[in-house]
Amino acid sequence: MENNTNKKGKILILYTSIGLGHKYIALNIAYHLEKAGFEIKLADVLKVQSGIMVDVGEWFHSLINRKFPFIWRWLYFSKAFAKVTMPFRVPLAGKNSENIQSAVKEFQPDMVISTQTSASAPMAYMKQHKLFNGKFVIAFSDYHFHPYWFYDQADFYLVNIKEQKDALEKLGVSAEKIAVSGITLKPSEDVNVESVKQKLGLTGKDVVLMSSGSLGIGFPESLLLDYAKELTKTQPNAQLVVVCGKNETMKKHLEDEAVKLKLNMTVLGFYEPMSELYAITNVFLTKPGGLTVAEALRDRVTMLTTHFLPGQEELNYEYLTTRKLMHSIPSPMTPQNLVSRTVELMKQKIEVE
Repeated sequence: MENNTNKKGKILILYTSIGLGHKYIALNIAYHLEKAGFEIKLADVLKVQSGIMVDVGEWFHSLINRKFPFIWRWLYFSKAFAKVTMPFRVPLAGKNSENIQSAVKEFQPDMVISTQTSASAPMAYMKQHKLFNGKFVIAFSDYHFHPYWFYDQADFYLVNIKEQKDALEKLGVSAEKIAVSGITLKPSEDVNVESVKQKLGLTGKDVVLMSSGSLGIGFPESLLLDYAKELTKTQPNAQLVVVCGKNETMKKHLEDEAVKLKLNMTVLGFYEPMSELYAITNVFLTKPGGLTVAEALRDRVTMLTTHFLPGQEELNYEYLTTRKLMHSIPSPMTPQNLVSRTVELMKQKIEVE
């Protein structure tokens, strides 16, 4: 049995696995806290609270994002919707928090850190009803502020940008309860570029990396294939590497099309560590997901935005492009314009290096 006598304290980190960003931010926070001597336990709220309410919530989230993104956008931006629904968040979470309460009681942490609002709500209920007397901390994962991330019951906030701190202070949160820490990442890894290229069969190629996000949604496959055709035709030394995340259907279809159309395209599923791909990449085509952007910025990768999901990524895009942290979506978005912008950025990278 592990000897915990030298541990500084016990910390439970809660996350949700819809979209892997929240999970990996939780894992990154855990990495640093374990290094600092704390005993850490991680828990996926969706698994802990498995049941009909969770199943319906996951189904609804997927349906809205895939089929009706305009509805999600309205829900995310509507001040009226937020004002009406926010008072019900904590009571509703309390009705389905038995398993979370059991997990907290079993581990008896000194602190609970949440990386997503679905995990924050049950903890807010427990704090409100004195079912947990330790510290309750909320960590943000994007580059803007949404009122749904604010809970009166929180003892501390780990925010990414000053604007989030300002927004919390306007809501009455004391500055002493907020740390502008940025998105928590693990340290950069040393990568042997030639070794990774050899492993993936990319030796001698200029690499254009494209990520569809962990859910593999948002960018039309037809446009992606047209882009791959144009890139193959005009830039024979460039190889497009597409990371499909959890979308196995998309991966299989793109693999088949790459062979049939003789495209310079390598198709990957979920890939770890992404730092290997960042190290070999000339230009990264991506959407403005919080964790992905933070990792790419850490590894000094040139990013060209291809699309964003309505709501949080839309606001991330505005923040990041206005500060020139990633390049804007080509307008109009055509395969030719996307290839032209890709080549332009590849040349700029070569000139800088």
